Amino acid sequence: MKPYSRIIFVVFIAAVLAVAINLPAARAAGAPDGDPPLAVRRVLADVGPLMERKAYDQAVARLEAFRSEVDGRHPMVGFVLGSAYLLQNDFERAKGILRPLVAERPAWPDAWLNLAKACYETGDYGAAADCFAAAYEHSAEKDPQHLYFCATARMLAKQNTGAVAAFERLFQAHPGQVKAQWKEHYVHALLAVDQPRRALPLVKELARIANGEARVRWQELTLHLCLQAGMNAEARAMALDLTREEPTTARWWKALAHVELSAGRHAEALAALTVYGYLQPLTEAEQQLWADLNLQLDIPGRAAPVYDRLLQHKNDPKLIEKLISAYRQEGRYDEALALLDRNGADDPAKGMLRADLLYSARRFTEAAEAYRRAALKNKDAAGQAWLMAGYAAWQDNDLETSRQAFRRASVFKQHKKAALSAIQQIEAIN
Repeated sequence: MKPYSRIIFVVFIAAVLAVAINLPAARAAGAPDGDPPLAVRRVLADVGPLMERKAYDQAVARLEAFRSEVDGRHPMVGFVLGSAYLLQNDFERAKGILRPLVAERPAWPDAWLNLAKACYETGDYGAAADCFAAAYEHSAEKDPQHLYFCATARMLAKQNTGAVAAFERLFQAHPGQVKAQWKEHYVHALLAVDQPRRALPLVKELARIANGEARVRWQELTLHLCLQAGMNAEARAMALDLTREEPTTARWWKALAHVELSAGRHAEALAALTVYGYLQPLTEAEQQLWADLNLQLDIPGRAAPVYDRLLQHKNDPKLIEKLISAYRQEGRYDEALALLDRNGADDPAKGMLRADLLYSARRFTEAAEAYRRAALKNKDAAGQAWLMAGYAAWQDNDLETSRQAFRRASVFKQHKKAALSAIQQIEAIN
């Protein structure tokens, strides 16, 4: 990014011509006072036409040769030589000339600007920012662009706190001259220092004044920052307004779905995502989210086909578990068990799931055995597995097996109360 690539900071030509025809004024603040020595005026008069013809090599050669003479160290010679190196894109040599010059004459804004250009072009963005700030300080006109260039150079140097400070000074000192592009970069600086609330008013303003795709981007950022700042009600109101204003624009339905999801309004999120899917094909991730929302809202019949289709493209264990859950909610236990058997039913972690499916299918004898196996293979689930083994055996009217399972479950603190209560009920009945 070069925010000032079209600005030419080399400003020496007017000064050279003024010297050549001996005009008394036309010098910027900080430039040498009075007329230069005759030898200096002569060499500058020689160099002026060369510079106008863009014969920079000849101009540099003439000035470098002159620098070995008595008057060759005059500041105007150094200024013009540094500027010539700039026009040759020899930025390192330009810095070597201009740095001593601003050290000697720190109140010379044109020299600071040329040094800023040289530093910027060599990637020394922090130094460029310092130069722009110095040019602003020492300039009578107080050009707001110099503060803007200082701020953007700070951003490029990853000095974001300094960039924010430069932007703040710019906006305070020149409120009537601030451009939209400057506000855009100020937003980026604020976000870089994690100050979204301060950025939000500017983002809203940019969303109002921008057009086309730029306006859409600022509107999307407004929604994002509102959510980030916990302003969910405002984000929702904005998203709803956008869907009403542009009901056929898919991105606003997607944004509304995200806003609703962030607030835990799953039914509203599903509705918005469904409309979005009508307007634009859902990605695999979006299809899975749509299915997940249906599953959470107890609509497994809509979720299962999506999970099944997604599994044809990738063997994802989480998707398998979700499809099994959808089948279970629908009462399609045989399909759920078949899917589990094809995908690692012997895995101890899935043993409990298989037992739960058998229990839901009222296949209590098999369920009790599956729970017992799970208890022996999976220590983390042992307490729950023995408890459920007791209930399954009880449902199967195998009371002794049920008592044994409940006794083993009672060893586990978390399940002790339920297990002992079940034993008491069995004893009371029998």
